[in-house]
Amino acid sequence: LNDYGGNTMETTIKIGTIRQVYRALVANGYMISEYALRQLVRSGAIKSTNSGHTAYISYDAVIAYLMRMCA
Repeated sequence: LNDYGGNTMETTIKIGTIRQVYRALVANGYMISEYALRQLVRSGAIKSTNSGHTAYISYDAVIAYLMRMCA
C-alpha cells in the first residue's frame, strides 16, 4: 500500500480512475491539477466510462489531449 491507502502503481497505466491517472501523470512529470483533469472529463474533452459514480479514463487519451493543447 502507498501513502494514500491504495495499491502502489507503476508510473504508467492504461486506464484508471481520474485520481490514478492524475498520480501517474504527476509521477511522469506532467503539470496538471486533479481538478483540471476532472473538469476536462466533465466537459467531455476527455472521454470517460463510468461505473456507478466512478469515472475511468485512458492515460493515453489524456496525454494525446495535452499534446494537442501544447502544439
